[in-house]
Amino acid sequence: FSGFNSGLSLTCEINKRQSEKFVGPSKNAIYVDLLGQSLYGAFMYERSLNVSSNGVQHSIAGGYFSLNYVPWEEMNHRMFSFPLSYNAAFDFNKTKNLPNKLELGIGVTGFLFKEFGSSEKYRSQQVCPSIRIGYTYHSYRNGLLFKATMTPVVLGIAHTVNNGTRFPSNGIYVFPMFGISIGKTF
Repeated sequence: FSGFNSGLSLTCEINKRQSEKFVGPSKNAIYVDLLGQSLYGAFMYERSLNVSSNGVQHSIAGGYFSLNYVPWEEMNHRMFSFPLSYNAAFDFNKTKNLPNKLELGIGVTGFLFKEFGSSEKYRSQQVCPSIRIGYTYHSYRNGLLFKATMTPVVLGIAHTVNNGTRFPSNGIYVFPMFGISIGKTF
């Protein structure tokens, strides 16, 4: 009987159903933002503040981008971009599991341009507010993040700093931008 008992217990252990690990909703996302809020592009991190909420999901995002040479400028410039934003994603079906959402948001992007290769040093600092409206595909669990947005950016608000002297901007104008973002939620 001892051989029968050993075989029976071994079979029960092999066929025992493994308990599934609970995988919660994804609260974080990393993505590449092409054009959009930062005008040129950025590497972004986004944190959802209430991912389990039905209806509206709030998030904050921040990013960074730099170019050692800006090819479309007349002078040799280094460019740094720091976009920050608050976003609200609306799920009109009132279910938290559907990935398709309308996204509205506000943001601000800081730009720093530095000239190099010239005897006269030039620096330009700009702060540009923006709004965002668009489509978001955001997986409820780990997966794909895709955004297609229209982001009007207000340019010309900040002053230019050159050798410690502040100059007023040449005018304020709205620059319409369309952006695409792709990344991963986790």
